Amino acid sequence: SRHQAKQVAEDDVRRQVENTRHDLMPMAMLGGNTSDPCEYVRRVPRPDQHALAGAPGRYLITPSEFKNSLKEKSIPTLPNGIPKVIHQTWWSRKVSKKSLRLASSWLRCMPGWTHVLWDDNDARELFKEESPELLTMFDTYPYPVQRSDIFRYLVLFKYGGLYADMDYECVADISGPEGIGSTNATAFVSGAPNILVDGKVQNTLMSSAPGHLFWEHTLSTSAYNCGRMGEIELVVRLLVGLGFCSAAFQMRPFLGWTGISVLSTTGPRMVSEAYDAYDDMGNNDVETTRVRRAFFF
Repeated sequence: SRHQAKQVAEDDVRRQVENTRHDLMPMAMLGGNTSDPCEYVRRVPRPDQHALAGAPGRYLITPSEFKNSLKEKSIPTLPNGIPKVIHQTWWSRKVSKKSLRLASSWLRCMPGWTHVLWDDNDARELFKEESPELLTMFDTYPYPVQRSDIFRYLVLFKYGGLYADMDYECVADISGPEGIGSTNATAFVSGAPNILVDGKVQNTLMSSAPGHLFWEHTLSTSAYNCGRMGEIELVVRLLVGLGFCSAAFQMRPFLGWTGISVLSTTGPRMVSEAYDAYDDMGNNDVETTRVRRAFFF
């Protein structure tokens, strides 16, 4: 089928570029996408002569490199225990120049942070190793964005750090006491710009210390939220009503079902629900913060 042919082609691309580490210096030398507030960035004849040439965030490294670095040395942390590591995800390591330009903004403004790019295979491997009980659910999500969503909660639970969507541009260091370096909390989620669509928070920029219970709670909420899909097929509604989410997802190809709500199963509406419930349980170690989302085309 056309879908299977596309899957094979994408798998071939992933294999070809799976060990690629991207040098962000050339893009960082171009300056900002919409502005250049990080004044320490200066043009020099050769990138290797730049003051940031040896910065931890110079390269967009692979998860394997990241894990090896954890064995060899500890990642520096903020005062509240958040490790200085940025996680981003893409379907493969074949990244467009536009996305690399945006990724380089983190080097310009937060050069001391290790920068990791996880592809789809890396995300699945993380579930296989760290949360095998959710692997079937991960595999049977009908939309790639759902796997991308749920991955970010697990990677923050396991490793901590900062997660940012690939279409975000960093225009200032957000790791200070007024940002995610605040000692008032150990986890941060960005406030939603439209609460009618997303709920209170969104899942595009998030940060925490490793092992934070909020992500465990969020993963649990996601696992039970297939009942909010709003599908009309009686068989599917029966399956989700009984909590057989994976079976419901597997029925989709046979029923031609396309109305699943990503927002409510793995996306910002689900995270907003988890956030409210977590707060209601008397926890006060998660803060929301508003950020500007930048699109560069």
